[in-house]
This record gives sequence, structure tokens and C-alpha cells, in this order.
Amino acid sequence: MKIIREKIAVLTLGSLALLSLVTMTISVMNGDEKKETEVINAETIVSEEKYYILKEYNGKIASFYYDDEDPIDVFDVSVNSFGEYDKQALYKGIVAYSEEELNRLIEDYTS
Repeated sequence: MKIIREKIAVLTLGSLALLSLVTMTISVMNGDEKKETEVINAETIVSEEKYYILKEYNGKIASFYYDDEDPIDVFDVSVNSFGEYDKQALYKGIVAYSEEELNRLIEDYTS
């Protein structure tokens, strides 16, 4: 009986250790993903956060407030002047979580 209890205790501790390791790994992975600029389909965002979106508008690059269909600004830069990855990102929308981040993206894409 004592051997069975010891085996159960070892299995329980092992399971808890494995669960903790998986949880920490997921937490670290999620944290790393947030550090990169998010490229998402802007139409699918549902959030109370205020953010900006840089995306294609009539073939040009434009910036938008998070919940507005009318652009803040339209830049005289054709989306077609970029490579395929950047084109796809701009068609989907690139999210900026602050005005500073938006300005950095605008600088990157317009200069």
C-alpha cells in the first residue's frame, strides 16, 4: 500500500511540474508575440483599447483611428511599390497601439 501511495505522489508531483512548465512556456510565448508589430485583419478586431491602423486605402497607405472608416491621413505612397509581404500586411492592416508607434510605422513606410 505504501508503494502505491508513493507512486501516486510521484505521478502527481510530476504532473504538476509538467503543467507548470507548459503554463510558463505559453506565458513566455505570448509575451514574445506582443513585442512584435501585429499584422492582423483590421475588420476582425474587437477591443476597448484605443489604437491606430495603418492600411491600404484606394491604393495608397493611410492611417486610421481604431474605430473609424475615414482615414486620419492618406499618404502619397502606392501600396504596389512594396514587396508581397508588406502589401499583404497593408491590405490586412497593421495595428499601432500608440501614436508614437503609428508615427514610426508611417516613417518606415513613407520614407
